[in-house]
Amino acid sequence: MPSTIKYLNVVFRQDKLIGNTVYPTDWETSLPDDLARALSAGGIVSIVGPGTYEEMVARRPGGGDIVYVSETDSAETIASKIETLGDEEVNNSPQGQGRLVCLPSSGILTGPLSLSTMQSLEGTKGSTIFGFDPPLSSFGVVDTAHLTLLDDSVSKNGIRGNGVLRDIDFDGNRQTWEDDNPTAVVHGYFGDDRSSGKCISHRMDNVSFSNYTGHGCYIGEGNDQLVANRLRAENNRGTALVIKSSDCKLHDLGLVSQGYNDDTTRRAGALLIDNAAPEIETCDLFLPTDAECEATVICLNAQRFQFKSGTISGRTICRGRNDQGTTNRYENAAAIFAGMTFKHDQDLASTRFYSGVDQVYTYSSYFVSEDIDAIKLVSPRFGFDTTLSTSLLPDYLIELLTSTGNNDRIGKVFISDASGLVVLTGRVGNVIKQRIGCKTHFANKPENVVFEWGIPGRPEPVPKWLVDNADPSQITHIAFDGTSRTKEDYPFGYLCATINPGGTHGTLDDVNTTFTLPELPQLSSSYVWAMRCVP
Repeated sequence: MPSTIKYLNVVFRQDKLIGNTVYPTDWETSLPDDLARALSAGGIVSIVGPGTYEEMVARRPGGGDIVYVSETDSAETIASKIETLGDEEVNNSPQGQGRLVCLPSSGILTGPLSLSTMQSLEGTKGSTIFGFDPPLSSFGVVDTAHLTLLDDSVSKNGIRGNGVLRDIDFDGNRQTWEDDNPTAVVHGYFGDDRSSGKCISHRMDNVSFSNYTGHGCYIGEGNDQLVANRLRAENNRGTALVIKSSDCKLHDLGLVSQGYNDDTTRRAGALLIDNAAPEIETCDLFLPTDAECEATVICLNAQRFQFKSGTISGRTICRGRNDQGTTNRYENAAAIFAGMTFKHDQDLASTRFYSGVDQVYTYSSYFVSEDIDAIKLVSPRFGFDTTLSTSLLPDYLIELLTSTGNNDRIGKVFISDASGLVVLTGRVGNVIKQRIGCKTHFANKPENVVFEWGIPGRPEPVPKWLVDNADPSQITHIAFDGTSRTKEDYPFGYLCATINPGGTHGTLDDVNTTFTLPELPQLSSSYVWAMRCVP
C-alpha cells in the first residue's frame, strides 16, 4: 500500500531547526505537505514543486541521518523508514549506514520488522507506543518477532556501528489477537543464536517490551554487548529478558512475565541467564499471579555474573555443570549477589505450577544452588511478611542440590554479612524476638554454607557483655555454661548448635523446645567461651 502522505520540494529562505536537524539557508529538500505549507506561511521556505519521501531523505543535511515517522504513515511506510539504511560511505565501514529514525509522540502499528544493528529508533517515553499489528496469515504458528535483529554488524578501525533504542514502549498487543491465533509465538526484540559471535545488540535507554506471547527481549548467543539503562519488560508469556550473550551491562531493570517455555529447565519468569556473565545493578524482578514458570530468575551454566542491589521476589536458581562428568566437578562459578533482597512471594505458592492438579514445582526455598560451587552472597536479605504463619513459608532460605544424586557434586555458598538471614521483631526496651523466614532451616545443607565470621556452633572467646547484656538487641553469643535455653528465643543459635555434617540437623520444626550448650572452663572474669547466636 503506497503512502498517503504528499511531499513538496522546498528551499529554505533562512536557517531553521526542525527536530534535531538544522536546515541552512538555500537548502533544497522535500518535506511532508502540511509541514511545508506551514513553513511557507511563516516565510521560512519557498515551495518549488512536488516532492517525494526519497528526496526528503536524500537531501537531509548530514547525508540523510535523521528520518521522521509520522503518525499518519502507513505500516508499510513505517517499515520502510525503519528497515532502510543509509549509503555506505566507506568500504566495509559503518560510516553513513546507520540512521536515526524519530518516532512520533503517538501510537503506531507495524507487523514484524527486521532491524539493523546500526539503525537507531527514538521516541518520547510514555507517549510513543510502538504496537504490533500482526498479519496473522503471514506467520501462522511459527516463531516471529516484532523486531528481529539482523546479523549485519560492521566495524572498521575499532569503530562499530551500534544503534540505540531510546524512550519507546513496545507493545505486542497480545490481548487483541491471541485468541484468534493462540499458537503463534511473537517475541518483542529477538536476536537469534549466532555462531559468528560478531553481532552487537542495541543499546537500550528507557525502553519497555510488553504484552508479547513469546519473550519480551531475547539476546541470543553471539549478540554481544547489550547495554541497557532502565529496561522494562512485563506481561509477556515467555521470559521477560533472556541473556545468552557476552559483555552485557544492565542498570535499572524492571522485569516480570509469565515465563512459559517448552524447555522446562529454562522456565524463568523475569530473567534467564544462559551461559553468560552479565553485570546487573539495581533491579526489581518478580512474577505475576499467573506465572507459568519454575523461578523468577534462573542462571544456567553461567559463571562470573554479578547482581548488585535490587529485589528478586520468588525463587532464584543457579544451576551449574557439576553434573556433567568429572572434568567439570566443583565448578567455581565466581558469581556474586551483593546487596540483594530475596523476597518470599506468598502468591507464588498458589499459582498453577506450584499447587493443584498442575503442580510441577515445589516452593521449598528462596535461593537454589544446584551442581555449582562458590556462589557468593554479600549482605543478602531474606524478606517475608512477618505476619504470615511459619507454615506458609518455604522450608529453607537456601537449598544446595545436585541433579546426580551424588552429594559430592554439591558446592558451597559463601556469605559475607549474614545479618539479613534473620528478622528482629519487637522494640527497644521490650522483648526482641528473632524470626527466620522459613519453617525448617536456613539451609538444607548448612554445613555447605560458609560464613565469613566463622564456623557455626564453634566455641570462641568473647567478652561477657556479649552474652549477658541487659539489652537483648546487644546479645550476639550464647555461653558454653551448661544452661538450658529455649529454641524460640534463639532460633539461629539452635540451628547452629545442632549442625551435624553427614547426619540429622536440628530444625525449627523438630520436637525440641530447648537446647543446652556444654559447660566449658571459664576463661577469665571478663571473657567466656561462647558461640554466635545471630548471623
